[in-house]
Amino acid sequence: MPKISVIVPVYNTEQYLPRCIDSILSQTFTDFELLLIDDGSKDNSGNICDEYATQDSRIRVFHKVNGGATSARLLGVKKSIGEFICFVDSDDSMRKDALQILSSKRNGYDIIVANSGFDNIISGKDWIRYLLETHIRSEIWGVLYKRNILEDSISKIPQSIVIGEDLLINIICGLSTKELILIKDEIYHYRTDNNNSLVHSFRITLNHETRFIRFLHHLLQHDIKEYDYSVFRRKYLILERLVYNGEKPYKAEWVKELRADKKRFHQHIGFKEYLLLTNPSASINRCVLIGGIKIKSLARRIKVLLKQNRVCLQTS
Repeated sequence: MPKISVIVPVYNTEQYLPRCIDSILSQTFTDFELLLIDDGSKDNSGNICDEYATQDSRIRVFHKVNGGATSARLLGVKKSIGEFICFVDSDDSMRKDALQILSSKRNGYDIIVANSGFDNIISGKDWIRYLLETHIRSEIWGVLYKRNILEDSISKIPQSIVIGEDLLINIICGLSTKELILIKDEIYHYRTDNNNSLVHSFRITLNHETRFIRFLHHLLQHDIKEYDYSVFRRKYLILERLVYNGEKPYKAEWVKELRADKKRFHQHIGFKEYLLLTNPSASINRCVLIGGIKIKSLARRIKVLLKQNRVCLQTS
């Protein structure tokens, strides 16, 4: 039985898929199986998977009707036989020693999170707080999971939630984990220029985010007081994103609750947050958000120019 099952959900990524698979097959840690889950691709991705399977006995390919990343991952987990599981998106890649680094930390821990920016051992509860408050990335790539906690987590995610499902999976895992380890090693190369990816193409809507928040409350219902501020912070960030995208969410019940909660958490919120939670006009608040982003961008450019001028003066 292989120590690690690497699962790659595949959908219309023929341009990037060979690089992804090659990065996995070239790992210095070799005790793994690779499951390629073709989620009803309409391009040549499925054929690429099949061709690679003829070249390496560690590869197994499964073709299914398109159902989204969560359903593809769940199928991969059910078909896997490894003790630990690692996910790779089909347009991304990994360092050659990625599995070696993850595997070296697995003894005694159910979850090993790479690309974290720092090394630390934290409780599952603290991980949930960090995730909700965006102090740490929420994606499930670059993470090694004990398979017995992962299958249950993925199977609970509603397939109607297509953005933010990684966060929900990690929250469920965090609820059943006493301790996990964070490592700063940058083992995973995340591609940001694939304009066809769901992250770029899916438009966040009030209906989708309402389903997300409802399920989040369901997950934390027994510990909601413990994560009170963290949930408030996550809901605020969702509100901000909706307003920026041109949605008008202020009549939604969860937004009314969020605005009522601003008094309880006033010490944690700044001027922008206070304005967004007070002013009922989504149009005005959108202008504030866009203006704030432009001002920050201008400030960064000025800072870079000043730094360059100081360097020039010192060398002249």
